[in-house]
Amino acid sequence: MRIKAYMIPILLILLISGCQQGVEQANITLYTDKAEASPYKETDHHQEKITVALASVISPKASLSKYDYLLEYIESHIGEKIEIVQRQTYQEVDSMLRRGEVDFAFICSLSYVIGLEKGYIVDVAAPVVNGRPLYQSYTIVNQNSPYQNLDDLKGKRFAYTDPYSYTGRLSMLRQLDKKGETSEHFFGKTYFTYSHDYSVKAVELGIVDGASVDGAMFDQMLATEPELSAHIRVIGTGDEAGMPPVVASKKVDPKKVETFSEILFNLANHPTGRQLLKELGVDRYVPINQQDYQVIRQDLYLLGESL
Repeated sequence: MRIKAYMIPILLILLISGCQQGVEQANITLYTDKAEASPYKETDHHQEKITVALASVISPKASLSKYDYLLEYIESHIGEKIEIVQRQTYQEVDSMLRRGEVDFAFICSLSYVIGLEKGYIVDVAAPVVNGRPLYQSYTIVNQNSPYQNLDDLKGKRFAYTDPYSYTGRLSMLRQLDKKGETSEHFFGKTYFTYSHDYSVKAVELGIVDGASVDGAMFDQMLATEPELSAHIRVIGTGDEAGMPPVVASKKVDPKKVETFSEILFNLANHPTGRQLLKELGVDRYVPINQQDYQVIRQDLYLLGESL
């Protein structure tokens, strides 16, 4: 398996990215493992290969380490080389799926709903975690802060994960909408970190007062880093929705999609597959139930013109 990527560590950076809908936004990069696909080389054209995109739900380096062995396993069973493509934002991966520049992708639940609505993706598989195919957002604050609920964060600094993240943004927009509020008027300043673990770190370091993160991911972080509970506290949760799925570009051969799906479905039936699932924090992969994503579908209007 070839990994077309490069990693560039940098120090703590705060990048102001300008105005969004009239309110100043910022991007927080705590540590960037910048990973991008290299352009295809002409010498590669004769080779059979499958491209799989990873959006940085967690930091790019962590994403790569989590999925590297899984994709090696799939490569050994599917009989074609797999090339991993990493991008920092969900929108970049969505664009590549739409143009058919990648074959498969591990994407966010919100990206999944948008892709279905616009007709450029097809179902592959969805993960089941802790016995459930659903997850929700957590609103987190620093353990030493005085904040006890969402109302306490009014006028404060708040971190979103990605503009197209369900747990990292849309779920919070929904919670604010229920209060008759908007993000622009409720929070003093908002940031995008582009990975859930960066958001957790931003809260831990006091760069922001609160953040909205993937609850399943946060639970996994607590399981592997129990000391985190001494620094971070959950003060609220969002509505449950279907887990971030695996999808394929609609331009991919349906037989190849079926083969890729079957490999994921059968992971739990083999010792190596079960070990890979354990490392990913996933019980098993199952067919996608599109109804699980209805709560996201009904809230798309909250994204406004950005959709």
